[in-house]
Amino acid sequence: MRPLCLTMTAFGPYAQQQKLDFRELQDRTFFLIHGPTGSGKTTILDGMCFAFFGDASGAQRDGKSMRSDHADSALITEVIFDFAIGEACYQVKRIPEQERPKKRGEGTTTMLAQAELWSMPLSGEPVLLAAKWLDVTKQIELLLGFKSNQFRQVVLLPQGEFRKLLTANSNERQEIMQALFKTDLYRTIEEKLKDDAQQLKKASEEFTKQRQWILQEAGVEQENELLANVQQNEKEVEQLAFQIKSISTELQLAQQAVIQGLAVEGKIREKKKAEALVADLTEKKPAIEEDRVSLMRATEAASLFDAEKNVANYAQETITLAESCKIYQDKLDVEIQNAREAQQLFDTEAAKEEERERLAREIINLQQIEDKIKILQEAVEIVSVSQNRLSQAVENKQHVELRCTRIQDKIDHVRIEQQKYMQLALEVGNREVQYQSGQRSLTKRKQLEEHRQVFAQLEQQVLASELQLAGLEKDYETAKSRFIELQHDWVQGQAALMASDLVKGVGCPVCGSMEHPKPATSLGKVPDEGQIKTAQRQLETIEQKREKSRYEHSSLQTEWNTWGKRITDLFEELKEQADVPLEEFAQGIHLLQEQYEEALTGEKQAKDLAGELEELTKEQENNQKELAQVEEVWREAQQLCKGAETIEQERRLAIPEELQEKEKLEAKLKDAQHQYQQFKIAWEHAQQNVQQRKQLVIKQQALLENTQSRFIDTKEKYEEEQRYFQKRVIAAGFSDQTDYEKAKQSQEVMNVTAKAIAAFDSEFSKAAIFLEQALQTAGDSELPDMLHLQQVAGDVQTRYNDVFAVHTNLEAQIKRQRISLEKIVQVDEKLERLEAQYAVVGRLAEVANGGNEHKLTLQRFVLGTLLENVIVAANERLKMMSRSRYSLQRTLDRARKNAAGGLDLEVFDNYTGIARGVGTLSGGETFLASLSLALGLADVVQSYAGGIHLDTILVDEGFGTLDPESLDFAIKALIDLQQGGRLVGIISHVPELKERVDARLEVMATERGSTACFKIG
Repeated sequence: MRPLCLTMTAFGPYAQQQKLDFRELQDRTFFLIHGPTGSGKTTILDGMCFAFFGDASGAQRDGKSMRSDHADSALITEVIFDFAIGEACYQVKRIPEQERPKKRGEGTTTMLAQAELWSMPLSGEPVLLAAKWLDVTKQIELLLGFKSNQFRQVVLLPQGEFRKLLTANSNERQEIMQALFKTDLYRTIEEKLKDDAQQLKKASEEFTKQRQWILQEAGVEQENELLANVQQNEKEVEQLAFQIKSISTELQLAQQAVIQGLAVEGKIREKKKAEALVADLTEKKPAIEEDRVSLMRATEAASLFDAEKNVANYAQETITLAESCKIYQDKLDVEIQNAREAQQLFDTEAAKEEERERLAREIINLQQIEDKIKILQEAVEIVSVSQNRLSQAVENKQHVELRCTRIQDKIDHVRIEQQKYMQLALEVGNREVQYQSGQRSLTKRKQLEEHRQVFAQLEQQVLASELQLAGLEKDYETAKSRFIELQHDWVQGQAALMASDLVKGVGCPVCGSMEHPKPATSLGKVPDEGQIKTAQRQLETIEQKREKSRYEHSSLQTEWNTWGKRITDLFEELKEQADVPLEEFAQGIHLLQEQYEEALTGEKQAKDLAGELEELTKEQENNQKELAQVEEVWREAQQLCKGAETIEQERRLAIPEELQEKEKLEAKLKDAQHQYQQFKIAWEHAQQNVQQRKQLVIKQQALLENTQSRFIDTKEKYEEEQRYFQKRVIAAGFSDQTDYEKAKQSQEVMNVTAKAIAAFDSEFSKAAIFLEQALQTAGDSELPDMLHLQQVAGDVQTRYNDVFAVHTNLEAQIKRQRISLEKIVQVDEKLERLEAQYAVVGRLAEVANGGNEHKLTLQRFVLGTLLENVIVAANERLKMMSRSRYSLQRTLDRARKNAAGGLDLEVFDNYTGIARGVGTLSGGETFLASLSLALGLADVVQSYAGGIHLDTILVDEGFGTLDPESLDFAIKALIDLQQGGRLVGIISHVPELKERVDARLEVMATERGSTACFKIG
């Protein structure tokens, strides 16, 4: 950041608008902010800090309280700051919350805080980047790379504030450096390792609990107890199996005895049952015999029913048949004529039989072909669908294979690239050290070259001043001799003049002597007073010139010696590098820079490629799973397609080629069916007609003949049946017609009686057979004691069940125990893997999170390395400022045993050879150490943070605590900063600074507020 223009209105002691244009400094990069105490020097820094972050440079001041007490109520308190970052220019404007007079009426109203940030391109219109208070602050933090407190540690060093970095404890210094160097990545690594270790430990504890639970469930404390229990149970199972086999044999014998006893008992029961049944049926037999006689008479009577009915029927039928014979004769004559005509048509159609058969065969063949075409069409559709599916499956397979190939190629390429960049990443630290060391050496080499030039110029100036001083010394001696000579001549002349007035005996006006033995005489022309004064003025002028020349020569000689000492110091530091040509030296450093930047790029690329490789690996795993699925689908589709094509070919070969088109086949079939239908209808009609006519003739003939025959037969049978019926009545055992009528029964009654008699006869027969078989089966057997047999079998069964249950339970228990053993083995394997992982990850997490002798976390270790770099840069200046007495160094000692260390500072006193705490330094020494540390921090931050531009440093007070020589060294250190192109501004009211710095920002205090302006020269 480089300031361009700061405009403050009604801000702090500045009652009116105060515009400070830093471009008035032109090419000067070192200036002094000078003015009396309380005039508003620090307010200039407050204005910059307020414009950037909305707060002041000091912790005791804030933006709301910065309104000027001298300002007119109509003026709005605001700060506008134009600044540059690299080649880009920006403008930030802030108006704090303040009370404003109401536009109408009396009283005041609160004006809310406002903020704007603009980009100010060299050409084109300004661009608004942010327009809210917090948004402007966030955008400024992104542009500068600092937050407010960090800005005050590196760029703007207010009174007392920048000493915090020196006097801060380890934790406070960590917060400062952590924000400046963006080391959150290492904290993330610490937390990730810690989380991973906790996860592994938690998983290990879970598996340990699971193992304990398995043992607890198994009822043992150790795995060997469980194994011993399994072996013991297996022995008991073998013994129980032998007992089961023995008891099983005994049980089979007892069960067979029960079965045999039940069989004998059943036979005896069957014998008693058969005897009882036969006795019961014997009692019912007389009644059944009476029913049997009655049924026999009814049966005899029923056998005459047909004869009786025939007599009546034949009488009626004889009359009816005589009438029918006449009617049938007339119809027969008509049907005979119709039959002759139908026979002629039949003969004509019969002659077309071959044509009909040919058409029928053709139709059947065409219909079969039609069915085959339908089946073929189905096969074609199936083939089409199968081919589409196969094509889609092939396309999907090729697409996934292509993706797999491309990703695999990409993975291989990324791995190769990652290995290449990993090699570079491993060189970052080494190359960084080499580059920084080379950069510092280059700076010193440039300084040596510049010092040589200055030394040569000073040497010429010293020689010239020696010659000038020698000439002035000669002129001085000449003028002095001339002045003394004139003075002597004047004195002699005055003495001669006084001697001329001497009178003997009169006292001398000079010595009072009364004697005048040798009065003075005049030697020539006596110079007058004007000549003497002229000579005196000439002498004084030459003396002034000589003294001035002597002072200038002394200053040049001192400066020449100082530059010579600097050159000697640089020679001692550079050693053999001091004689290397600057251009060659710069090329070497440029090569180191390129190598370092290459390593940084490699480190970033390696990280990016690691993330990319992880994503690609996951994507490849998903693709492989997808490829396995699509290959399975492709194989199934290929098999289905081949099967469908085979079926389609087989069905196509079964159809004539000319009839494979459905339209041609349908046309030919339709034509054949039409012809055949016509032939068929005619033939069927002829057949039906002749058949009908013949049947009608035959029917009429048969009716007539049958009727005539029936008439004769019926008449004869009527007479015969009448005689036959009378004979049968007598033959049936009936005395007369009356006796016959008494014996008649209805068929339903006869059926019931017959069924009852038949049922009885059957039941009696079965009972007799059953009794005979039961007698044979039972023989002389006696009834067994079934209760005893069943009790014996039950006892044996109970013993068998008990032993079998124990055997089954033991087998189940062995199975559970073996499962528990398997689970324990699996858990032990997982625990072993977890413990192996935890041994690595846990140790890494422990070390990274401060589990070491010095309580150093990974982030604190990195910060400690960075602090070492800061100390190296700071000591380059502190060595000069303290005249090689003091140097800062990092100590690993901790203030408290339970506190983290690694970022504590101490100062080494080369005079005493003892290191001591930084708090033991005096006020002036603390200022020098703090300034050196702040400048060193600024150098290192800029070298590490590529996006941070540290083009300006502003120091507020502290110089009054220094002695003249220390002040000289401090100013020289700040001057060295401007040689690197950095704008350096200091606030002080030390008079010597005002005389030594030709670019000043003078701040004047008045009764109505302060004003400020730049004064150059």
